[in-house]
Amino acid sequence: MNFMIKTNKLTEMPVNDDDLEKKILKTILLNKKNTFNLDILIVDDFYNEGNKKVYKSFMELGSSLDYDLLPDNIRRAEEFKQVMFVDPLFNFELSVYIERLQKITRQRKLQCLASKTMVKVKEDKSSVEITNWLTNEFTKFTIKVHENIEKQNMRINTELLEELQRENYFGLPSGYSALDYRIRGFSNGTFTILGGNPSVGKTTWLLNVINHLCKRGKRVLHVNLEMSNVMLQMKMLSVITGISTSLLMMTKKNFTDANWKIITDALGVMANYKWFRIGESTITTTATIENTIKEQGGFDIVIVDYLQLMNPVVQKKSRYEDVSNISRELKKLSTKYNIPFVVVSSLKRHEERKDETPIISDLKESGNIEYDADLILFITRKVLFEKYDVTKHGIDKLAFEHFAELLIAKNRWGVANRKMNFYFDGERSLFREATKEGQR
Repeated sequence: MNFMIKTNKLTEMPVNDDDLEKKILKTILLNKKNTFNLDILIVDDFYNEGNKKVYKSFMELGSSLDYDLLPDNIRRAEEFKQVMFVDPLFNFELSVYIERLQKITRQRKLQCLASKTMVKVKEDKSSVEITNWLTNEFTKFTIKVHENIEKQNMRINTELLEELQRENYFGLPSGYSALDYRIRGFSNGTFTILGGNPSVGKTTWLLNVINHLCKRGKRVLHVNLEMSNVMLQMKMLSVITGISTSLLMMTKKNFTDANWKIITDALGVMANYKWFRIGESTITTTATIENTIKEQGGFDIVIVDYLQLMNPVVQKKSRYEDVSNISRELKKLSTKYNIPFVVVSSLKRHEERKDETPIISDLKESGNIEYDADLILFITRKVLFEKYDVTKHGIDKLAFEHFAELLIAKNRWGVANRKMNFYFDGERSLFREATKEGQR
């Protein structure tokens, strides 16, 4: 990239970034959903004359843009071959880099104005004449950042029609049919909070969800702040095999040949999981998460375990403010990269309340959390707070010990205040749905 100003002197070459221009052109061409950007960019955003020519051909095709529909003279042109040679951007990066290109356009316009102003000064024009001329030029100094209304409506309707014709749920399935029936999966750009008291099984529940997603080839970013990655891997091994974690923590001599075969087979399966973990040995902020998303080429979902262990990018006066800002930044990332975030949050203790069922205000250092979240889920287990009473609970003692509930406390897209029954077995890292709901 050529820079516009060094000290107080203008460079001869107008500011531009030829490589960025080519990357943007290729990224738009490769994905039909990117063609709405043709209504945001203008020809003058491209400095290279060859890139301008290619972009003009894109604009002529509009939403019908396709490599095979481009004119032969464009496809044969050396400038177009150079565009096809560069590496494209990731789709989620496109809007960021378009803003960067538009910034360069503004810099180039300012550079041009500065150069013309110097000419007028050398021509000994009066200050009033130069000022009036500059004022007039600045009224023309605008840059397009939005589509027109008609094209925006058409694009959004097209995307909605695609979603309505899906055979599966709107979002990523959790693997729990009753929950997915209620929330329609974890939708792109949404922010979900999973709350619960210590030892209730939040991490185990998440690992069951992650296992379900990984088996389907989904890319999962797991911000693991609570345990070592080896221990996390062991719990996932327990999820897959059904072998208790207490047995897995013993020596090999305690395994039968059958156990060992199951373990090695499961490790082979896990080796193919697109499950990327950060946070074990680094200070983790929202900036760390964003950098990882870019570095690794994007993810289908981001899991954060858990919110209160994250570090603020800039520390505020109180922990309340820190957690509120972290929550808000995570919400922004989910929207910016259009992927679901599921974030674990700890709860405040309310010893004076007889009913231990969590409520939204129990979210620790809640701040903006309850407002940022599109979906709030709570896991609760009565065995942590109540003594078994067959008359009160109506089930046998073993069933009571394994009984868990998932509460949908907030649901921006559907019905809230709904409970679902689960079977929990911490030894085998098992969280199984007990409630089944039919499809409608």
